[in-house]
Amino acid sequence: MTIDDLALLGSDEIHRLLQDLHVHQMELELQNEELRRTQEALELSRTRYFDLYDLAPVGYVTIDERGLIHEANLAAATLLGTTRGALALRSLTGFILPEDQELFMRCRQTTFTTGNWQTCDLRLRGTGGTPFPAHLDFALAKERDGAAALCLVTLSDLSECQLAEAARLAETAQREENQRKDHFLAMLGHELRNPLAPIRHVAEILRLAPTQDPARIHQMAEILNRQVDHLARLVDDLLDVSHLGSGKTHLALKPCDLRDVVEHAAEQIRPLIDERGQRLALALPALPLPLNGDPVRLTQIVVNLLRNASQFSEPEALISLSLETADGQALLQVRDTGAGIDPSLLPRIFEPFVQSEQTGERRQGGLGLGLALVKGLTDLHGGSVEATSPGLGQGSAFTLRLPLSRQAAGNLSPKPAPRAPITHRILIVEDHPDVAEGCALLLRLLGQRVDIAPDGPSALAAIDRLRPDLILLDLGLPGMDGYEVARRLRATEPGRAAWLAAVTGYGRPQDFARTQAAGFDEHLLKPLSQDDLVALLARCPVFPD
Repeated sequence: MTIDDLALLGSDEIHRLLQDLHVHQMELELQNEELRRTQEALELSRTRYFDLYDLAPVGYVTIDERGLIHEANLAAATLLGTTRGALALRSLTGFILPEDQELFMRCRQTTFTTGNWQTCDLRLRGTGGTPFPAHLDFALAKERDGAAALCLVTLSDLSECQLAEAARLAETAQREENQRKDHFLAMLGHELRNPLAPIRHVAEILRLAPTQDPARIHQMAEILNRQVDHLARLVDDLLDVSHLGSGKTHLALKPCDLRDVVEHAAEQIRPLIDERGQRLALALPALPLPLNGDPVRLTQIVVNLLRNASQFSEPEALISLSLETADGQALLQVRDTGAGIDPSLLPRIFEPFVQSEQTGERRQGGLGLGLALVKGLTDLHGGSVEATSPGLGQGSAFTLRLPLSRQAAGNLSPKPAPRAPITHRILIVEDHPDVAEGCALLLRLLGQRVDIAPDGPSALAAIDRLRPDLILLDLGLPGMDGYEVARRLRATEPGRAAWLAAVTGYGRPQDFARTQAAGFDEHLLKPLSQDDLVALLARCPVFPD
């Protein structure tokens, strides 16, 4: 519309045109405001994207089907030990350890092929090429118009998670260890107090009524013997398990007949079987079963298996032991009809305390170490042991396999003929009066001539006068310990001639090695029983006057 046209219009038409122009102006202002708000929203979205993508604590990379990186946030660049710019169009595969690259490529291909979310755990190379465990999530990004599909991959460092999990597991293990220790100490206190009670009762009876008839004396002696044997077994089991756990148990290997081992073990366990009114059935082969083993430790294995069967069987129950050969091995099996074993416990039955903790059986006492000793000593002999049970209340069976020796049965060392009792001259060097007097009294009842020296200087002063055949020397003497006394005794003529036995409560392998190096002929563990002393006297040579 020209100026001439406007001149022809009336005032009403001009007014209407002005109103239209004003409306259009307002619409333009509204559109401009909308565009401004849209621009602000875009800027806010970019800011949020920067916060969520670039500043996210988890690494983000966007890759194509070839694995080339198109975008990466700051966290991803930090994890991979480089800058964002250096990651552009680099292959993510190059940051993955070679042995994990196939897993990465399989997840990447599956994501692009199916569009489904994929995850995997692998190892990435970080700063300085140091590998670290990482968790990867793959998600197909929305395609832009005309653009190739891309995949968004999140990279999560699992190192801190693994450290936290390791700390949690360590804390749990420590808590369980403390619980086991508390349980063990409570059980140990219980087991020690049980035998101490009858020992104290016998001592009180003898103090109140020193004159007793022979039958009563015999009864009290049996009580004392049983309880002292029980205490000694507790200590021995503790030391043996400790030695096995630290790899310090050494076997005294020699040719032996496994039948003799079983018979000796049956003799040892017979009092317990008889006390409970149970029956022990042995099925042994007619021919010897030769093997190269430690007879003492093998006997310990069989005794523990039989004791376990007795402990978890009812009175008058039948316990059977069979011995045979199979595939060049000795096959020993102990069966009972007792409490049985829960199937869930079978994999752990040879661990210390497991049996006692789970069943609550305390009828015969003990620390729950017997089966752990069986397993450890069997392993040292190159054998194996297995436990089976149909279930609780249905009995159990323990099967022991040991490699047989190729040595002919006739080459086994014959049993030495018993030697007639001989009277020895014995010197006991012991600072504890009760220990010294008790041992001396027992030796005198065995027909021996005994003198006592309370310390090292007294023993050295009396050695020329007494000229003993046998010296029982305590190692823990005051002032001058047993090793120094032994050295000085061996420097004298009668001391060199005497049979020298260390008497101590220390029974570690290094303790035996130390006494042997110090010139002792024997290493005996307290308390000494009558059988210990009789065996020692049989080994001790007799020197002419």
